[in-house]
Amino acid sequence: MTEFKPFLLATYGTLKKGFGNHIIIEHCKLLGKCETAPNYTMYSVNWFPGVVNGGTTKIKLEVYKIEDAETARRLDILEGYPDLYDKQLVDTEFGEALIYIYNRNIDNLLEIKSGNWE
Repeated sequence: MTEFKPFLLATYGTLKKGFGNHIIIEHCKLLGKCETAPNYTMYSVNWFPGVVNGGTTKIKLEVYKIEDAETARRLDILEGYPDLYDKQLVDTEFGEALIYIYNRNIDNLLEIKSGNWE
């Protein structure tokens, strides 16, 4: 079994404070808010957002430190990794952070030009 290593999580949707899935990471340390470089596009996928590579949108993020394997496991389950979302690293002012990238067809989805899921 692989040893767990703490990591930073860059979240942009229902895991943010004030949303229903925040309960999964509410015990984790919030390092702060920031935004990505303008390299992405955000879409509304029903009641949650999906971010894809490419585009000119800066995605508004909350960055958390994930320090336990159980939280990491619950995040992967919530995000449907690796089928619904894939994982990659994104540069933030707090360091490199894992971000979940939407992994499905984006045709007919509404673009969220602000990059801010509200």
